Amino acid sequence: MLNEPSYNPISNLHTSITMSINHRIQLSPILIVKTFSHEFGDMFILDVRSILRLKQTKTL
Repeated sequence: MLNEPSYNPISNLHTSITMSINHRIQLSPILIVKTFSHEFGDMFILDVRSILRLKQTKTL
């Protein structure tokens, strides 16, 4: 999906998640997760947990 030379995994992943969830908000969360798992691989789950943890502590 994103193949930029200056790849910042967390920043780009968060942007991609935000954009894609906005576009796919009518779809079920499970389908969104499956799509992202396919697009980003196994790192996706760890990154999402990190992002959610940051959001919960209001540091993002």
